[in-house]
Amino acid sequence: MEFKKNISALNLFVSSMALITLGLYIFFETDIFLEWFPMIVGTILIYTSLSKFYSFYSKNNNKNNFVLLGDFVILIQGILAFIKPNLILIIFPAFVVFYSLCLGTISAIVFYQYKKAKAPFSILMILKSIAFFVIAFLVISANFYDKTFIITKLTGLYLIFYGITIFTDFIDEEIPKSYANKLIRKFSVRLPVLFTTNILKSTLKKVNDFINQVDTNNGEINLSENQIGLEPNLDILIHVKKDGTGAFGHVDFFFDGYVISYGNYDFSSLKLFGSMGEGVLFFAKSKEKYIKFCNWYDEKTIFDFGLRLTDLQIEKVRNKIKEHMANSYYWLAPIDYYNNKHKDYDDYASELSKANSITFRKIKRGRFKYYFTFYTNCVKFADSILGQAGIDILNLNGVISPGAYFNYFDREYRRKNSIVITKTVYNPKGIVK
Repeated sequence: MEFKKNISALNLFVSSMALITLGLYIFFETDIFLEWFPMIVGTILIYTSLSKFYSFYSKNNNKNNFVLLGDFVILIQGILAFIKPNLILIIFPAFVVFYSLCLGTISAIVFYQYKKAKAPFSILMILKSIAFFVIAFLVISANFYDKTFIITKLTGLYLIFYGITIFTDFIDEEIPKSYANKLIRKFSVRLPVLFTTNILKSTLKKVNDFINQVDTNNGEINLSENQIGLEPNLDILIHVKKDGTGAFGHVDFFFDGYVISYGNYDFSSLKLFGSMGEGVLFFAKSKEKYIKFCNWYDEKTIFDFGLRLTDLQIEKVRNKIKEHMANSYYWLAPIDYYNNKHKDYDDYASELSKANSITFRKIKRGRFKYYFTFYTNCVKFADSILGQAGIDILNLNGVISPGAYFNYFDREYRRKNSIVITKTVYNPKGIVK
């Protein structure tokens, strides 16, 4: 496992040109692409499954029968791609229908929350919801060829714009001074949220495997490339745990001596299986104590990306935090509200209060008055602040996952010229830098 600045300007240029070229080919030669696509996918799936079978039988690894069954399913899918190519082609419209229905439902819930909180843009959210449901209906009602053809063209356009986004990263790499002046967020296209939800879990597995091999004995391993004379003045903390809802991740940040986090920490207000609740901020004085608490309480691993901001960026971030402070009021965790240290309060806010010097605040009004896991979540809040520094993680549909944030900052860290200058992993078994 290496923490290296290994994305050069050439890497970015080649990647962007490859994506743009592929996108143009799919857009202008759609019929040819659809003709060859099932065979390409089938070949990849069969090769992948056979290599997994070889690994299973030759290396005596610890795969269980469920994993073996999954590999067998991949093989069947690869064979079907050759026998019934239309079954593979249907993944394009099926994905669009599923994704549109999810985003339509999310937008409808957010509309309800915004309306209740008297937040701006509530009309926009219901219009987005209607638009996504209409897209799903149109795809379902169209005949197979038309919807596959149109959606494939849209896929080509998406790849073109995604490639253009990476090309702008190439420009920033070649002209790093643009980073210092980049306070207006550029339009960018990133991976759809469904493709980023598993990034944290797969990365956590790599970290755990690496730490188990080297046996840190709760010590530190330094793999980073040092940048002499530079220290971060803002840290992004991205949490992940092995299973449960924690596998989806959580984001907070350390700035001006405090860890600042947003979430549904008032357990009495939770709804919809804990995905909704009243929005609560907390400010934790000690970053070290907070990280140790997270490692212990939920056995979380925390990826810490250190950013070096300019004075103007720091001022903008600080002013945005003050805005959120002005739109909030003091709130007490149950253990502090009832002032009974002898009773065993096991809710998350009370456990935090026991472990650290914590100040809680509830949002008064606006879009963050109510927390929603799939929209007004921890990442959306952090993005509302960090966006002041010109961080371009804006998403076309407004849904940003912790996995998307990790993907962005990990890529930025590996670039040669970037505001992300350090990366540290805090695992319950040790620290990797």
